[in-house]
This record gives sequence, structure tokens and C-alpha cells, in this order.
Amino acid sequence: MMLATFGFAHAASQMDPLQARTSHLKLARVTRLDAVMALAGNAKVPLGVVCPDPEFMGAEISLETNRQTMAEALSAVIAGASDMRLDVDHGVIVVQRIALPPECAFLDSVIPVLIVPKDTVVHVSALLWMTLEPQLDASKTGFMGILHPDANDRDIGPAELRGRRVRDVLNWMVREHGAAAWVSWPCLEVGSAASDQLWKLVFFRSR
Repeated sequence: MMLATFGFAHAASQMDPLQARTSHLKLARVTRLDAVMALAGNAKVPLGVVCPDPEFMGAEISLETNRQTMAEALSAVIAGASDMRLDVDHGVIVVQRIALPPECAFLDSVIPVLIVPKDTVVHVSALLWMTLEPQLDASKTGFMGILHPDANDRDIGPAELRGRRVRDVLNWMVREHGAAAWVSWPCLEVGSAASDQLWKLVFFRSR
């Protein structure tokens, strides 16, 4: 996935990030998903991409924007997809399927309580995954792995989140960070999936 440096036009309003405007941005032969991420990085808005069609979002496009709103620019990227829409969730732009496929039902799983210490988004994401997995597979009793830090990550929290869906927590994470995004893909074996097989994080950087 592309991670690039952009000149930010201005920070989006917490009320309506779809009205944030891009600065000049020219993209040639990039995937739709990379174009969506580039637009979010350009306008400096947090973003979630919920279970897109891999074939559609993996197709290459070319795009040029100059002072367009995020609503206009993102609509151009997903034009032709009758099953996708743009939403806003508490300051986070969400690009998502109109109907969530069964392979992404885990995103609607409710986490009864998540105690978030002050920590990086990468570590909080791992905490979310380790909380979700035992709910999906009761045989899970422990976890091992290596987390890879990102230079553009930063601390969020502390917080106590109760009764939140997985997608709500992910949106909270990127909103608290302020310059990050998450994307989730359909997963057939959720209970045995690694965290980065359920969702991935993207961190934008400014210059």
C-alpha cells in the first residue's frame, strides 16, 4: 500500500470532513485504494475503508484534483460501484459497502469493554485484535508476535470504551491519531486470522 508525503491543504472540520478540500494532487496509474488513501493524506482527514471489493478497489485509475472537496474527489474514485457509499462517523470519513458481506461480519462484533492505556495506535490495534479473537474462538488463550512500529504513529488514550463495535473502535483510533486510516478486507477464517489479515493501518505524514 502506498504511503506518501503530501502538502496538506488544511485540517478537516470535525463536523463534516467530506467538505475538506484537497490541494493539487495528480495520480497516475494507482489503485483505487491507493487513490483513496492519497486523498485522505492530502486533505489530512482520518479515514476508514470497510470491506471493499478487492477487484474493484485494486483496479488502476488516474486522477487529478485541485481544491475539490473530499466528497467530490472520493465520489470520482468510487464512481461505477453501485454497492459503495460515503459516510461520516464522528469526524471519520468511511468508505464502505452498502451491505456488509458475511466475511466482514466481525467488524460488527461488539467489544463489551476495552481498556486502552496511553499507547501507540499500532499497540492499541493489537489490543483490539487480542480482545476480539477470544470472542470469535474461545480456544484462544494466548498470543505471540512482533509489532512493527511506524515512524508516523503516535500515542492515543487512555480511554475506556464500552459496548463498541470493532469498526467503531478502529474509527476512534484513527480519529484520535488525526492523520491515519484503516482498511479491512473480507476474511473467511476470522478466528484463526492474524491481526493484519483483518485490518491494516496507514499513517500519513506531513512535510
